[in-house]
Amino acid sequence: MNIELFERENYLNVEVLRKSFLDYIDVSDKTIETYDKALKQFAIYLSDNCIKQPTREDIINYREFLKLDHKSTTVNGYMIAVRN
Repeated sequence: MNIELFERENYLNVEVLRKSFLDYIDVSDKTIETYDKALKQFAIYLSDNCIKQPTREDIINYREFLKLDHKSTTVNGYMIAVRN
């Protein structure tokens, strides 16, 4: 499988899951907006790193990646969205 096809398939799977999750949760519009942004960022990270089935180690690495450019409150918010 070439990398471009892998990235497209992985992105589509994550997008379906993201949309399903956002439709399912019963929270405020602002929370949905925040989760949406966080999950899109996570999808980009997965795609950029060719991760199809994230492991605990991948999640930890993602958290460390976020810490490079974001404040701790942003990192915590993004990680809450990913954990949920």
